[in-house]
Amino acid sequence: MENSYNKELAKLLKDLTPAIWWKRLLTFIIDRIVLYGIFILWGFFAGATGLGLDLLYEIADNKFLDILVTALVYVIYCGILEYTSGKTVGKILVKTRVVRADGSKPDLVTIIKRSLSRIIPFDVFSFLSNNPRGWHDSISDTIVVDEDTFNSYEKLLSEVDKNNEDEDTF
Repeated sequence: MENSYNKELAKLLKDLTPAIWWKRLLTFIIDRIVLYGIFILWGFFAGATGLGLDLLYEIADNKFLDILVTALVYVIYCGILEYTSGKTVGKILVKTRVVRADGSKPDLVTIIKRSLSRIIPFDVFSFLSNNPRGWHDSISDTIVVDEDTFNSYEKLLSEVDKNNEDEDTF
């Protein structure tokens, strides 16, 4: 029985490949729309209350500050959501998630590396290959996988753990 588990586990680990490029692109577009939504809400709030309005004008007038604040908000957005759930809004809608290369949940240091690596200029172009793994994936040793594949992987690991516990009791 253990042999069949090992074969199934090996197959799943082999299948734990990056999500297809168009899913990554769609996730990126959705997350950018969410990012713009955050800034629109900030603008509405600042306009209605006057709080932060001067800062918004300053950001709008300074291209460097605009890029810096946008990158910072995006890093925080991705970092918080990927650390807590492994998914951003885009990943939820496209049914993908971020995991470590071994299939485990990324820890805080890994997510910080991943999030900060997104600031690398031209990171988005690192997906233009047969292996759609971004530099922020490679640097943090993470992978974005299809949710269904990952759920099968987790289920099998759970069964293997249960099987090992049963064998230990005998």
